[in-house]
Amino acid sequence: MPAENNGVLAALIVGLTCSQSLRFRTPYNYIMLFGFTAFLSFFVAVIVSRYDTLTVLIAVGIVSVMVGRCRLKPVFASTE
Repeated sequence: MPAENNGVLAALIVGLTCSQSLRFRTPYNYIMLFGFTAFLSFFVAVIVSRYDTLTVLIAVGIVSVMVGRCRLKPVFASTE
């Protein structure tokens, strides 16, 4: 992965966390969040491409089951 991508990702993270004018103004926050999502998905794709397909699918299945359980727990929990 090129070092420039790491710098862009770091700039997006710092911009989203430290600058209130970028975080709370409508066109800028959408642009920053889109850029952050695009760069992070690129990094995940590069990392995943180095693993076997079955290993990645097993990991996706495990994460899906865990997220599903976390989402269903409040539905069936009793509240008083």
